[in-house]
Amino acid sequence: MKMTRQTITDLENGRRRYVTTAELAVLAAALNTAPIALLYPGPYNQQIEVLPGVDWPRQIDAAQWFSGIQEHGWTDRVSRPGESKGAGGAESAQMRADYRKNIRELRLWRELLDVYKKISQVVIPPNPTKENRRVTELLLEHLNFEVHSLRAQLGLEEIDDGG
Repeated sequence: MKMTRQTITDLENGRRRYVTTAELAVLAAALNTAPIALLYPGPYNQQIEVLPGVDWPRQIDAAQWFSGIQEHGWTDRVSRPGESKGAGGAESAQMRADYRKNIRELRLWRELLDVYKKISQVVIPPNPTKENRRVTELLLEHLNFEVHSLRAQLGLEEIDDGG
């Protein structure tokens, strides 16, 4: 994907009011930042209109929701985008369950990458005591169990995930 100087000029001058997802990625790469930082550039403690007519008190919450990091979708904000009061009771519980189901694979992959990172940060001292060696072995055993569990949930038992 290539962005022309004219496209950038049109965006800067307001002659064009949107970018495609591919263009967002190109701009973020060119600016050495994350695409989410272009969508929600901060300040993160200020209110933002996250959808037309729907304000959230903090921009960081919108960025977390957009990134799939937040533990819930619209449940605690609005019943449905555009409505002003939050869902309650059974509807809220169902919306939370649906949201968790919809982002399950993304969440599991993030957890798997986090475990790989933890494994890469394990430091084995040059001359460990028996106790230190055992603690390190137990930690690595636990992390290995987490990897296998997450890979099984993702259906990656026989696939190289690059980790």
